[in-house]
Amino acid sequence: MMVKKISVAFAVFALVVGPAGWLARTEAAQEQVVRVDGLVQWIGGQQMIVQADTGPSVGVDLTSVPQDEYAGLGVRDRVAVIGMISPDGRRVIGTSIMRRERAR
Repeated sequence: MMVKKISVAFAVFALVVGPAGWLARTEAAQEQVVRVDGLVQWIGGQQMIVQADTGPSVGVDLTSVPQDEYAGLGVRDRVAVIGMISPDGRRVIGTSIMRRERAR
C-alpha cells in the first residue's frame, strides 16, 4: 500500500513539475536576443524584410521599435536589428534598429 502511495505521489509530482520545466525552457528560447545585420529589402507599415549579411532574408516585426528608429529607412539601407525570435521562430520581434553606413 505504501509503495502505491509513493508511486501516485511521484506521478502527480511529475505531472505538475514536468510541464512547468517545459514552459520555462520554451519561454527562455523565445526570449533569446538576436542581432541581424543586413540590407533592407522591403519596409511597410510595421513590418520589414532584411537580407541578412550571413544568409537568408529575415522578417522583422516593428511594433515594439520606436518609430523614429525606422522612419525614413528605404530599400538597400544598411541596418542592425536587435530583437527576439518570435514564438513561432519565423521572424524577429524588433526592439531596436540602428542605421549603418553603406559599404564602399
